[in-house]
Amino acid sequence: IATTNGDVAVGSGSTVHGGLRVQKPGGLWVSSRNHKPRIVIGANAVIEGPLQFDREVDLLVAPSAKIGPVSGAKPQPYGGLTP
Repeated sequence: IATTNGDVAVGSGSTVHGGLRVQKPGGLWVSSRNHKPRIVIGANAVIEGPLQFDREVDLLVAPSAKIGPVSGAKPQPYGGLTP
């Protein structure tokens, strides 16, 4: 999964075969209105690959989720129900 400016929610019990990356915005799409993406990994979700963040994000990870190595962000625990 890859995005630049979008939020991502990996629902409870879901599996991502591969990783997740949030790229730094650039080119024609740079805007002062870019918001900090919110990345939510739900209860019992699995991300089999690395999580790479090239920009600041809010990374919320349920305690029962299983994720690969994280670079560029610090996971924050949350209750686990995908909003």
